[in-house]
Amino acid sequence: MVYLLTAAVVLLAALVLLNMSVTAAMVRRLGRVEESRQQPPDLGGLPVGAEVPAFEAAAVDGDLLTTDALAGRRTVVAFYSTSCEGCRAQAPRFADEAKTLAAEGTQVLSVLLLMGNTREGEGADGLRDLLAGAGHLVVEDGVGALATSFEARATPSYFAVGPDRRVSGKGLTLAECLAGSPS
Repeated sequence: MVYLLTAAVVLLAALVLLNMSVTAAMVRRLGRVEESRQQPPDLGGLPVGAEVPAFEAAAVDGDLLTTDALAGRRTVVAFYSTSCEGCRAQAPRFADEAKTLAAEGTQVLSVLLLMGNTREGEGADGLRDLLAGAGHLVVEDGVGALATSFEARATPSYFAVGPDRRVSGKGLTLAECLAGSPS
C-alpha cells in the first residue's frame, strides 16, 4: 500500500511540474504576442527619411509626372483602391483637405488603384471623380509605377514628401501622415 501511495505522489508531482512548464511557456508566448500588438502595424511603404525612387506616371489631366515633379515643395501622395471600404470613407474628407493643402502651397497627388474586376469607369464608386478634384490623379490598373515606387501595400495610405524628395511622414490617415511631417 505504501508503494502505491508513493507512486501516486510521484505521478502527481510529475503532472504538477509538467503543468507548471506548460503554463510558463504559455505566459512567455502571451507576453510576446502582447508586445507585438503594442507595436504599430507595418504599413509597408517607404520608411520616413527614404528618397522616393524614380518613377514616371501619366495623370488623368494629361500631365506626365516624374520624381522631379516632387522636388522643390512638399507633396502629399495618397493611395486609394477601388476594392477598399476605408478608401470610400476617407476620400471625401481628403478631397476637402486637399484644397486647404493646395492653398498652403502643398502639392497633392492621388493614386487610384483599380483592383479586381474594376476597370476605369466601372464601379469606381465615384472615387475617380472625387480624387480628380483633389490635385493630380493617377489611375493605375492594379499595382503600377507609383505604388511600386512608394512600396504602398495598404489603402488608404498617405505619404508626405519633402522638397528634397524624401518621405517626411506616412500614415493610414492624412492627419497621421502630416503629424510627423514639417510643413
